[in-house]
Amino acid sequence: MAAPHVSFVVIGPYPQRIARLSRFPNVHVLGPRPYKDLPAYLQHASVGLIPFRRKGIENFVDDINPLKLYEYMAAGLAVVTTPIGQVEAMGAPAVIARDAADFAEAIVRLAGATSDRRAERDFAARFDWSRQFEPLTGWLDLRSAAGMIDGQSSIGDHGRKDEAGHVRHPRLLQARRG
Repeated sequence: MAAPHVSFVVIGPYPQRIARLSRFPNVHVLGPRPYKDLPAYLQHASVGLIPFRRKGIENFVDDINPLKLYEYMAAGLAVVTTPIGQVEAMGAPAVIARDAADFAEAIVRLAGATSDRRAERDFAARFDWSRQFEPLTGWLDLRSAAGMIDGQSSIGDHGRKDEAGHVRHPRLLQARRG
């Protein structure tokens, strides 16, 4: 499916085969850009693409949790991706394209769609770093309040402080030794 009315912007390091795409008038290969500048580019986009090539590395691809998914959705973009197990397992509101024809059709359809993309933004918000760290910080606060982090109460004989005052846990040290 040809889509000359859809512009493609490729940002980031790329292999030579991607550079060859710049011969098409609707493909713009920009190369690497500072990470802090990406939102300025994304605000002009309609669709974010995650086109992983699966052949021969299916198990690897199924375990990928692509950061691009969250970035695109936080920017309010629709997302078209090849099948990625983690993306499917999370129930991300992305279009999973099973083949090249589906991928192209989804791009064309979504590029022309109008939507506030609330589902995408809400999905990305669920994975915001501050929300990811809330349970950990709560756990650390509780442990600290109970005196468990500084080695005073519950560590007892199970952990010792080294010369610098850091608590050493025998099980952790054993795991590091191999």
